Amino acid sequence: MNQKYTMFENYHIAAKEFANGDMEVYGRLMYIINCYGIENLELKNLSPVEKLFFTSVKASIDKSIDISEKRSSAGSKKSADKTSEKSVTKTESTVSNDSTDFDLSKNNLLNQKNICFNEEEIEVEEEIEKEGDEEGEKEQLQESAPPAPASPPFNPNFSESQHNYAKQVFEIFKNAELPCEKDVFQFECSSFYRALSDLRKSQRHSSDVLEACKNYVKVLKDPDCYVSQKMGFEIFVKSKTFVNCLPANFDRSSFLLRGIKSSQPERKKPDKTFSDEEWEAMYS
Repeated sequence: MNQKYTMFENYHIAAKEFANGDMEVYGRLMYIINCYGIENLELKNLSPVEKLFFTSVKASIDKSIDISEKRSSAGSKKSADKTSEKSVTKTESTVSNDSTDFDLSKNNLLNQKNICFNEEEIEVEEEIEKEGDEEGEKEQLQESAPPAPASPPFNPNFSESQHNYAKQVFEIFKNAELPCEKDVFQFECSSFYRALSDLRKSQRHSSDVLEACKNYVKVLKDPDCYVSQKMGFEIFVKSKTFVNCLPANFDRSSFLLRGIKSSQPERKKPDKTFSDEEWEAMYS
């Protein structure tokens, strides 16, 4: 059990960003770092998102524990030295008061008064120094608190084709001001990663998905169309709107409000066939 582990606010912020509002994911991330920080236990079988998060904070946890142990060791030594000095001072005072040749002269009384004053002064100085040390430790802890882990440029578990795929989807949703993560890396680890399994099952190729995203933005911004719900990528690919926006199914007239007729009926695009290598590049 590690008693030197400190839970910094930055860990909480980083976990929230990685979880992207999913409290189940957030709880799992906090459990992972607490198991490591408190019990020195590295959990196995982590998901790609959990593994990336743990890797990004592990070094910060190790560093903060190491700093705490060094400060604790230095503080114990300093406290022991102070206790030894105080004990010597009190012993001298006791010997003076218990002396069989007790001197009532004015000089001796003044010396005894000075001894008492010096003891009180030492105690006050020790209290002031103790408060100063505590304040200094707080400032040092704030200064040495590891910064929130920065997001890597991309998810190392993805291929180059998948990175490009995710980047294009992210830019479409970001530019259209649709619900989306703040950067490509978090998008890859969250919405895009969770949507890939559905796209793989339905055998939707990346080119069709990208075209469907563009068609969705098109009808969403069209005042003559009834589509008004702003969906994130993960929710979009599970919706009926996604199916209707696929190139083979897309027809603007089917999205028009009642009473509005399409001036020029759009022709449906034929389905495109893809090689096994293209499918493998997207969903391997």
